[in-house]
Amino acid sequence: MTKHYDMIAIGAGSGGLSAVERAAEYGKKCLVIEVKTMGGTCVNVGCVPKKVMWFAANAATQINNAQGLGFAVDVKSFSWKKLKQGRDNYIKGITTWYDGYLEKLGIDYIHGFGKLVDKNTVRDLCIIHNSPSYFQPLQFFKKNSSKFPYFSIKI
Repeated sequence: MTKHYDMIAIGAGSGGLSAVERAAEYGKKCLVIEVKTMGGTCVNVGCVPKKVMWFAANAATQINNAQGLGFAVDVKSFSWKKLKQGRDNYIKGITTWYDGYLEKLGIDYIHGFGKLVDKNTVRDLCIIHNSPSYFQPLQFFKKNSSKFPYFSIKI
């Protein structure tokens, strides 16, 4: 079975997802390949979790400062475990949302990795299954076109 793609993004972070999203909106057939978790660094371990933790720290600061403004505030407890679970659930909601969103736009997704060897060729692509030690190699082929270069994937 061979599939043809107008655009392939290696990496499902902010840049890769935005690029295939816009291309799909213009009717292009797209594929996104991600070796780790959908959303990339920002969503999973960078911007988003940092902001959740910042908001929690800011809330603690505001509670402490409230007494100086005349509020009688007593902090009875704080659960680091609950904060971490809330943060992780928030991130999971974002990454889970991507699955349906990509499907709605007709964007194919491969949990795996690949290497761009020139502007039209991806090689050494592997799909990651449930076990990180199991890979199924795929072969990509370049299709020559003078009007619009695109990718072919043979599965």
